[in-house]
Amino acid sequence: MNIFRLSLAGLLLATLSFPVIGQRRRAAAAPKATAPQVAPAAKPAAAEMKIALIDTAVFGDDKEGIIRFRDAVKSLEQEFKQTETDIQTLQTRIDALTEEIKKLNQASVVSPETISPRQAEVERLLLERKVKQEKGQKDFERRYNEVANPISRDIGDALSKFAEQRGITLTLDVSKFMPAILTMSPGLDLTKEFIADYNSKNPGAATTPRP
Repeated sequence: MNIFRLSLAGLLLATLSFPVIGQRRRAAAAPKATAPQVAPAAKPAAAEMKIALIDTAVFGDDKEGIIRFRDAVKSLEQEFKQTETDIQTLQTRIDALTEEIKKLNQASVVSPETISPRQAEVERLLLERKVKQEKGQKDFERRYNEVANPISRDIGDALSKFAEQRGITLTLDVSKFMPAILTMSPGLDLTKEFIADYNSKNPGAATTPRP
């Protein structure tokens, strides 16, 4: 069981704004007797919108994801492996004592002196697990911000450049609204193309060492 939950936090996809097309002011009308009839000036056409879809859920995939982000996540998992093991060991002891108390309570005769020490030990272990789990989660979140967030920001910057180079005016994270999509042209999804482009320029980097 993974005690600490990983998430792709801090990555905000950039969206390019559309140029604002202002209406031209109409020229003041001249006297009807002397001014020829002039057709209204055609309004300038709005720039064509080009949309691309990126699935950020794939970024952390072991096989198809972004190498730097994937390696950072793995380094964090390894860093907190011992903490997770310690918490799981406490849970195992709690389960064993709870089962022992249950069996003793089912016996025909059992003295309070037999049950009380075991119940006290369970309560002590529960408190120890709670403290260790809360501290572990807090430490994990701090280290996640130190290690993963800079990579997330770099991915965001790279995605902006990727979109600009391809004339994309709007980039959407398909993972955020997948259930709402009914149809989609395969050409809109540029996830693999972006990941390949990013990985070719960022094959990997050392993670921030634990202080």
